[in-house]
Amino acid sequence: MGPTPMTSFTLLYLTTYRPVGYLLFFLGMLIEGDAVLFTASFLGHQRFFEFPFVVVIGLAGALLGDSMWYFLGTKLNEHTPLFHKWLGRLSQPFDEHLKKNLLHTIFISKFTYGFHHALLARAGALRVPYRKFLIDDILATLPWFAIVATLGYVSSASIGILRHSLRSVQVALFIGLVVFFIVWHFGVSNKLKNKI
Repeated sequence: MGPTPMTSFTLLYLTTYRPVGYLLFFLGMLIEGDAVLFTASFLGHQRFFEFPFVVVIGLAGALLGDSMWYFLGTKLNEHTPLFHKWLGRLSQPFDEHLKKNLLHTIFISKFTYGFHHALLARAGALRVPYRKFLIDDILATLPWFAIVATLGYVSSASIGILRHSLRSVQVALFIGLVVFFIVWHFGVSNKLKNKI
């Protein structure tokens, strides 16, 4: 199934109204980083976004989003029994890792889909000092960001000849995301999760 007129309109809209695209990118980084960063880096190479803005906005969104999950853990864990139960069931086995190897645990969790935010919230629930959390989060985010952004940028560069065709950009982005998810979440993330 090929790109729809809606996706064509979306890419054209991002080109015309880049501030809206940057805002959506920032909001996306607050919620889920991997696919959003990959897509923004891909589009940065295709000149839909300015790549320096992708770096600044992406890092700001990733770090702010991680801090939001940390503080969510500090607040909701005490006042919401359902959240406390969900958080404990999902991430309690990793409490010792969070206390003793916070940097390593945050970095590995960034490569595990659907698990990262729970660990950040658990760090907040365990009252890990925020200053330590922030420093380790920055140190873990920088290499993760470089890896994902490079994958998006390089996959876009591989179809550089087709840059002038909007349909080709859409197809290449779709294929790039599919390959990214297959390798990332079924290959890399499973191996890394076993190392936590």
